[in-house]
Amino acid sequence: MAKADRLARLDDRRAEIETEYRALLVAALRRTAAGQWGLFGHNKDRAHAAKFAPVVLELTELGEAADHVR
Repeated sequence: MAKADRLARLDDRRAEIETEYRALLVAALRRTAAGQWGLFGHNKDRAHAAKFAPVVLELTELGEAADHVR
């Protein structure tokens, strides 16, 4: 039972991480769709990239955390 409980907690944590990731990604995509560049780094404008840097970092960390839990 301990293993099943541990796996259930890990699965719950993974679902929480993925929900948080999805919400952050949707918000970032909406900012991009509204005309704020920088999320995907398609241009070399450092000011645009700097605006999205914290979001990109958080998305990366959440993605890595979800992968680790999987």
